[in-house]
Amino acid sequence: MPFMSLFSRLTDFGYQRSKKEAFGFYIVYLLLTMIAGGVISGTAAALLDFTDVYQASVRIGTGTALVVCVGLSFAVLKQKKLLGNLGLVALAALSGVIALFGGALIGLIAVAFLTTRPNGVQEASSHS
Repeated sequence: MPFMSLFSRLTDFGYQRSKKEAFGFYIVYLLLTMIAGGVISGTAAALLDFTDVYQASVRIGTGTALVVCVGLSFAVLKQKKLLGNLGLVALAALSGVIALFGGALIGLIAVAFLTTRPNGVQEASSHS
């Protein structure tokens, strides 16, 4: 099934995705982030006394998006052995800044892009 291949290997952060697979990754993690933000906001609203539930929910959702985008970005870089690539590390950090302003809707674009990068080469130690 070609459609289902969009959603394969979603938790394999070291896998180099095609553009179509990166789009599937983006959609799934966007939905999961929205669900997580909603559950966290709803739970917090039920347990805490917010004067403005809507504003508190927006802040919690933004925080959730920030944590998810940065966490996924660095998980991808670690699994792909790309933490030494300063440009990609900067993009991973920038995904959090982007999430602060555009939520997971925009922040996860950087994460999806990182999943399309080839794995880094681990150098063999030449120390004797």
